[in-house]
Amino acid sequence: MSDGDLSDAIKIIRTFVTARILGTPVGTLQHETSADREARGPCWVSRVVLPAPVEKDALDIILDAVKGLGVGNERYTTPVVENVRAQWTGYRAGVPNDESEPNISEIEKFHRLQGEVENPITILYLHGGSN
Repeated sequence: MSDGDLSDAIKIIRTFVTARILGTPVGTLQHETSADREARGPCWVSRVVLPAPVEKDALDIILDAVKGLGVGNERYTTPVVENVRAQWTGYRAGVPNDESEPNISEIEKFHRLQGEVENPITILYLHGGSN
């Protein structure tokens, strides 16, 4: 395969991969890719919403840092502090790969996840994107 053929092949692949993305508004892509899907198999997933703090300390610190790093003529919209969606995730023993997520409350899933913990390492997955 010549360099020209390889270049043409890469262009064709990029066309297929990006065709869907380029014609779709960012909000639509965020909505489609951030949809909550059922956990399957040997995995506990306990969803949680961390409420936005009522104090503005964190936002004030960030805005002060932006001002301190700027030159004085920056224009931006002050962000809104919102709730954060997160997932506690852990191994679910003795479950086949095609097993559905149990139909129990998120707090019960969390308690069962904690019941299977064998290691002191904890991972809280915070996902970004638009609500």
